[in-house]
Amino acid sequence: MITRAFENAFRLKGEREWSYIYVFIDLHSTLIKPNYKAGEILMEFYDGALEGLKILNDAKDTKIIMYTCSHPHEIEEYKQLFATHGVKFDFVNENPEVTTTPQGYGCYDMKPYFNVLIDDKASFNPETEWDELLEYLHGRYGAQVKTPEDWYNTTSKKAGITILDPDGWRNGRYEFEWYEELVTYEEYENRLAQCTCMWKPIERV
Repeated sequence: MITRAFENAFRLKGEREWSYIYVFIDLHSTLIKPNYKAGEILMEFYDGALEGLKILNDAKDTKIIMYTCSHPHEIEEYKQLFATHGVKFDFVNENPEVTTTPQGYGCYDMKPYFNVLIDDKASFNPETEWDELLEYLHGRYGAQVKTPEDWYNTTSKKAGITILDPDGWRNGRYEFEWYEELVTYEEYENRLAQCTCMWKPIERV
């Protein structure tokens, strides 16, 4: 269970008075849904994955490290993708803050140090465990967790989104429902590039 891994990591952090824990996070089949096509940057997140990533990014006691076999040019594109959502990974495929020392406990020349690994190859199930992890993170960080309004208010360029949501049959006929959401303008542009429904931006400066 992913929550048990976090509980153990934070317990050790308290016992050993660490400043933070290191979380390695895989991309494909973990954060982002794969299509198994080379050279294509994927943008469809699993439900709850982006919110969980944002919480870990904001947390003062975690450092997040991208863990991927993507090619270097793809990594740069993924960095840009995450940046549009306000997420910046501390490192990629390395942890230069924990190094091998002559009298140290471990050798980290070939295997970088981490406390928690979120990876489908490590039995993480993105279809179910992001929801479980979100509940844990909300419980741990409580009021520190940013709401959509928080994300909206902390960016200089803002946009509201009016979304046309085909919600299905009601009262014997097919009806549509409109609703609004506050997001950063960068996130709006990213969604527009991948959406299949109608989006109407309401720009605000």
